[in-house]
Amino acid sequence: MERVIEGIDKALEYGIRVKLNYLALRSNIDEFQKILEFAETKGLNLNVIELIPLGVPVEVYRKEHASINQIINYLEKKAVGKYYRELQNRPVYVLDSGIRVEVVVGYGNFFFCAKCTRIRLTP
Repeated sequence: MERVIEGIDKALEYGIRVKLNYLALRSNIDEFQKILEFAETKGLNLNVIELIPLGVPVEVYRKEHASINQIINYLEKKAVGKYYRELQNRPVYVLDSGIRVEVVVGYGNFFFCAKCTRIRLTP
């Protein structure tokens, strides 16, 4: 983890924009607050991603899927602003620190799938 943080710091030092992706799982959902604090400290935007049952073994999905409703409720209270990204209709929460937290809930979000421009082929 230390090397990852050093890499983030170096990228920021060179003016490279960095965004964190956080895949919310049962095994790490309790770390959300720490991830958010880290993002705010570094001035990094954060994507909170819900695990979907595509490309993941059923056993893994059942074991690791965590609802991100608690995170969404927290962001609804903490945010000073909110808007939706047009393409995927995903909520983006603006925090008083200036960072943006985008919530990626793809499964069951018709608008997310309807505007998708990607094709994935799996052998």
